[in-house]
Amino acid sequence: SPTSPASSEGTPYHAYSEGDDEDEEEEERTSQPVQHLEPLNTVLIPLAICMIYKLPILDHQAQQQATTSASTPLQPQVQYTSTSHLDATHSPQELCQLVEAVMPRNGGKIEVSRDEDGAPQYRVLGRHGELKRLLSVDEEGKVFQEFDDDDESEDGSGGTTIRLGLGDFIFYSVLVAKAAQYSFTSFAACMLSILAGLGSTLILLAVYKHALPALPISIFLAVIMYLMTRVASQPWIHMVLQSPYYV
Repeated sequence: SPTSPASSEGTPYHAYSEGDDEDEEEEERTSQPVQHLEPLNTVLIPLAICMIYKLPILDHQAQQQATTSASTPLQPQVQYTSTSHLDATHSPQELCQLVEAVMPRNGGKIEVSRDEDGAPQYRVLGRHGELKRLLSVDEEGKVFQEFDDDDESEDGSGGTTIRLGLGDFIFYSVLVAKAAQYSFTSFAACMLSILAGLGSTLILLAVYKHALPALPISIFLAVIMYLMTRVASQPWIHMVLQSPYYV
């Protein structure tokens, strides 16, 4: 399936800030490990995805140091998280490394799956379990969002398929049928104009790469050609047929 790249150093997507997840509070960044007494919801994902979603990770080094320096053994549920990786610069190898990311308690989650070739994929789910997007990470630590041909993307552009609504065909059909009632010339002119307008829309679709209405260009050209054939071309054709010229 086609993929579109997303920078692993920026924030092309805001973690769980869409739809019902807009009220999720962001955790405050700190360079010092944060202690948690309750069990955390963690998932093993590449560091590159953590950078995009600004997720804290488990700090095993701080956990070990606290356990070593403590006079009494720490409780098993005490865990430490850190967000210092969000402000650091990482190499491609570091971005590909798997880390234990901490997910929001009441927010969405990320599940790990495999594609047909066995490569790992990361399913980003919303708070209610709906699939938000499907991510993959290449060898350079770049994160890609994958689209199925039958799925629409978030901005409404869809995958790689081209779709026309039923209303578009209805308008096309009504205009062509109305032109055919007048004359074959109007019918042919409107039909060719609609095809030309549809081709122009497809060209613009390839340029702007997001959904465009299919009616405006086609209908505008067809109406103009219908009026021109009815007002100018058809009377001229009748005049020529009534007054033949001899060569």
